[in-house]
Amino acid sequence: LLAFLAMILSTNCGGDDTPTEPTAQELAQEQLSATWSLSGGFIRLDGRDVSGNFQGFNLSYSGNSYSTTNAGDLFSAAGTWSWVADSDRQILLDDGKQISISILSDTDLTFTFQINGTGGEVAGLPGSYEISLKN
Repeated sequence: LLAFLAMILSTNCGGDDTPTEPTAQELAQEQLSATWSLSGGFIRLDGRDVSGNFQGFNLSYSGNSYSTTNAGDLFSAAGTWSWVADSDRQILLDDGKQISISILSDTDLTFTFQINGTGGEVAGLPGSYEISLKN
């Protein structure tokens, strides 16, 4: 009886101290949390380089908010974002833009999005954008 009680107590005492692995979204969000600069990168509209229209462009992520400098009409000066479902490569901005991340590392961020020009989205010339930024 004592052995049985000892076995029950030992299996019920203490918690699982094994740390959980971060999710893909948590890892991606950690990499995104930085200030990303156009310096050394590019902004393309339908394959045409339009980087010269965005001199000094920066994009900063912190938590679930973002801010930009020198974004012209391409992005709001500040806003919020969220992951699209369980993806760690799809972001939805509060202005309705859906961002698809193709490259994300500690030093490089490349993403694409579409502006349809239907009046439902804020700012920017209609077309397909590809943006490459450096940290």
